[in-house]
Amino acid sequence: MASNDGGVGKTMVAVNALMIWERCGVKPAVVEMDSARSLSGILGEDRVDLSLDQGQSMDELARNPRAAEEFFDPTFDVFASGPTVVDPGANVLKPFLEWIERSEGAGIWQEEGIRPHFLAVADDDQEALKEAWKTIERVREVFGDWAKVYLVLNDRAGTGFRSISDLKFWKRVKEMREAGELTLIGTENPENDGEVPFVRRCDSLLWEAVRTQGYTPFDAYKERESIAKKAGMNAMKATRAKKALRDWVAHIQDAFAPIAPKRG
Repeated sequence: MASNDGGVGKTMVAVNALMIWERCGVKPAVVEMDSARSLSGILGEDRVDLSLDQGQSMDELARNPRAAEEFFDPTFDVFASGPTVVDPGANVLKPFLEWIERSEGAGIWQEEGIRPHFLAVADDDQEALKEAWKTIERVREVFGDWAKVYLVLNDRAGTGFRSISDLKFWKRVKEMREAGELTLIGTENPENDGEVPFVRRCDSLLWEAVRTQGYTPFDAYKERESIAKKAGMNAMKATRAKKALRDWVAHIQDAFAPIAPKRG
């Protein structure tokens, strides 16, 4: 997950990506670089293979190559072991890419066959969109064509992204997309945003009922009957909540298809 911004929904996007892989029969390793340990809170600590606690400031990691090596070097063995989902905290991506650059990591990763896929995540805030664009440019600067780059417009507020279609940002995204240099994660909603694909938030009451209890939306879907019963939902409310969750799961499967493991 690639963004220096906090609060854009990187952790939830990481969960979605992880669940898509697991539904395809692949169990990636999980790395979090976040003292808040948000991913551990959702998945459980036993599902996270490596958790790097931001015990020192990201500015210190940017200034001190040795400190950056000590902090980030343990990730390499995990990346080399196979597919890995990485959730960084706010301001972690910049020193991470600087670590890669200083240690000539891009060349090493290529030699080892480790191909990074960066998902630049943004909500509809213009500063978040600018940060996502800077992230895309920085990743391409460090890795060149070896990295695959994606843009995830994450609809955290449920308002869509209609307002960005006239921005210079969107024109540049379209140009990169048409050139095959950038892939968008999301689906289009003709009634809302037309050509702007985005990832919808999950607004099912079933998910709301258990989101603070260590459930992912996919867990909620698997246990939808028991959750509806425990929540005391009547038949109408339960049916509506189950349909909303079913539709959202289908949407996520379509939206994240570009990064799903290929069978065969």
